[in-house]
Amino acid sequence: MDPDKMYELLSGAVSRLPDSSEVTRRQLYAKALTSIENNCRRADGSLDEAMFQTMKRSAEIAAARIEKQFAVKNAATTPNSGPRSASAVEPPRRFAPPDDAPQSAGEYLWLKALGICGAIGTIIDFLKPLASLQSAAFFIGVLLATLCHFAMRLPGATGRRWLKLGRVSGGLVAALMLGLFGMEAVMPGDQPNGLLADTFPPIAALQTRMLNDIQAGLGRVEQTTTAIDATTRETKASADRIEQQTASIADDVRNLADAADPVVAARKAIVAAGFTPDLSGYIAAVSSGSMAQYQFVDTGLPISVEDFEAALLRFRYDTPEFSNFIAGPLVYDSRFRSVRTAFNAVSSNAPKGVLDVSGIFQAACGQGGDSFLDKLYRFNLADQCSDRSAWLEQASGLLKAMGGSLYPRVPTLSLSKG
Repeated sequence: MDPDKMYELLSGAVSRLPDSSEVTRRQLYAKALTSIENNCRRADGSLDEAMFQTMKRSAEIAAARIEKQFAVKNAATTPNSGPRSASAVEPPRRFAPPDDAPQSAGEYLWLKALGICGAIGTIIDFLKPLASLQSAAFFIGVLLATLCHFAMRLPGATGRRWLKLGRVSGGLVAALMLGLFGMEAVMPGDQPNGLLADTFPPIAALQTRMLNDIQAGLGRVEQTTTAIDATTRETKASADRIEQQTASIADDVRNLADAADPVVAARKAIVAAGFTPDLSGYIAAVSSGSMAQYQFVDTGLPISVEDFEAALLRFRYDTPEFSNFIAGPLVYDSRFRSVRTAFNAVSSNAPKGVLDVSGIFQAACGQGGDSFLDKLYRFNLADQCSDRSAWLEQASGLLKAMGGSLYPRVPTLSLSKG
């Protein structure tokens, strides 16, 4: 991974830290290096040292860049208003003549063109055993001469010296190729090695030696190309593997930043468990007995006491959901202290070991009020109002369910009237 990509990952993680102090940042860097080391281990557990050192170096460069930005941000800077230094003075420009300046006789335009043409013709004739390039050179020469000729006629054209040289050189090359065609047509027999080699034996020996070297070089190039192709495939496979490891490291770095924020971590754990981070999700988590219910405490859910009491009134006292709900973590939240207080206040009315439940009976079966306890009594006890003994048994179960370990010390329930 290159330092720029690592910088994007680390800077993004630092920006999400709730506390971006130097200590917290360095802890994040240390965790990121640990993650890099873990991702650079092979299947047998050994460390890929080369890959680890490369990615570690990228992480160190990115961390140093982030720390430098923090240092610049925190340092008090003052603008420089002094005079420009001598090094900032623009150097004098060197005079250059215009492209269309008059040509001097010493430039020998035609000699240059003839030299270029001769060199091209010699090379093409010398390489004839490898490839016949005369036709290609002819058409290229015609095209070059034509383009340069029309370019010179354009208004405001620059570089006329070069255009003239190109026009003359292209014309000479085309003429030379026509001349070679004509000479080969006139000369008897075939000239597979070219005119120069067939005319001058020393040139033929030099051509043979050089062409053998060229062919040997081409063979080595072909072998090298095959090796490069294999290396390229291996490099691509390594790049794919590094890309996968980079994605894993990126996820690890983002998770490190998210783990530093308890609210974000709690929400992610709730969603991972299959619940929504709201009251309905909490009710579902509590009803199923999932451990995810304890993550809702850190999310700071905006739940009112009325919403919480209404949620509690969804379940009868003798259901597992009711038991889970009143034992859940949010019942002990300071916002819902009134609910626990209402549950515990019932036991204070039994100093002699006997609890008179006439008030509870009146709330459940008579003209009870609209308090939370009144609604809870009606919801759980109203169906047994016609049977005194059954009502007492059900009321006993409700009070014990409400109080948990408090009510075993209340051995008797009495109903004085009703």
